[in-house]
Amino acid sequence: MYRILSILAVLMACLQTASAQSANVGISLGANFSNLVGPGKIKDSKPRLGFCPGIIIDIPTTFESFLELGAFYSQQGVNIKSDEYGADRDNLVPYMGKDLFKKYTSDGNHKTLRCKTNISKHVDYLCIPVMWKQSFGSLYGKIGPWAAFALNAYSQKKVTIYCGTDTIIKYDSKKDTTEVGKAFNQTFINKLRKYDVGIGMSIGYQTAVAHGMDLFIDATYRMGFFSVENEPLNRKSTIRNMYFIISAGVFFVSDRKSKTFRRR
Repeated sequence: MYRILSILAVLMACLQTASAQSANVGISLGANFSNLVGPGKIKDSKPRLGFCPGIIIDIPTTFESFLELGAFYSQQGVNIKSDEYGADRDNLVPYMGKDLFKKYTSDGNHKTLRCKTNISKHVDYLCIPVMWKQSFGSLYGKIGPWAAFALNAYSQKKVTIYCGTDTIIKYDSKKDTTEVGKAFNQTFINKLRKYDVGIGMSIGYQTAVAHGMDLFIDATYRMGFFSVENEPLNRKSTIRNMYFIISAGVFFVSDRKSKTFRRR
């Protein structure tokens, strides 16, 4: 909570500075396509689709150049999906139990058993980018560092086991009130690094639509520098945040006549 209040205090100071320097203030709404990459990339991982709303402040520096500050709520993480026939006995018994496993494999053949697994490892961050923005007419490019702080994290595992068309077991760690279910989520939270730092770059298009108002759309790529886990086992197990954002929004332009702003 102290960290969040400190960040909000910095943002308020930035807003006051922006107001004093006739800056543009914008509202952005984007969609995140995030994944975990690196030597320890998780097998069968699929990107997480999340939302990325935020506020942006463009402070003019030189002609058609800006220092851009932002604050975004960024939904990130990864989904891991697998679907296999004849899963190993050790993978099936924890969900089926020995007696049920024997019932469906009395002939010694468990190749007819199908196991679908869906694991979600999701982290929501407060992301603070500091970008250098250069305009080229209505087009612009941005590059700069960002810092992120984990606000919420959870991990969930769903397992469904079939025999032919019959559903034998449906397991959800979120509904599992035993120590096994609780530990699955807590282990992920305990290993999670609570912050991240990285580099980002964007390209976009911005155009005036009304007096004192611009619309924009841009595409952003961000890569984290640190391992998502606080203490990875080794360098080969390191995984980092990587995500791509498509966003659109509106800027409230305070002084379009200024030479530091793009001429329309």
